[in-house]
Amino acid sequence: MTQLDQKKSEHLTPTECPNDAFILTKISKSGRRYFFTGETSDTETAEGLRVLAKTGYLPGDAFVFQDEHSAMAIAVHLNTLGIGGACWLAFPLTEPL
Repeated sequence: MTQLDQKKSEHLTPTECPNDAFILTKISKSGRRYFFTGETSDTETAEGLRVLAKTGYLPGDAFVFQDEHSAMAIAVHLNTLGIGGACWLAFPLTEPL
């Protein structure tokens, strides 16, 4: 089981979210906000293997992590091996977007 698969098994529904739940979000150069859905796929590029994060446009599309540590671990993974210039950030659900 990969680190991402393990974290997926910890996914919570919105009704189960503790106060310290987190989502991953990033903002493109054009200003559009994207939400990580919890799904990825691998692709070969000229630079080697990269990870494509599946995204949604609405907060309800976001995969919910039960704590900041879990969210940050996936953000680091996506920022290291992902495609695209915008960085993934762990965002607490208790703060307005």
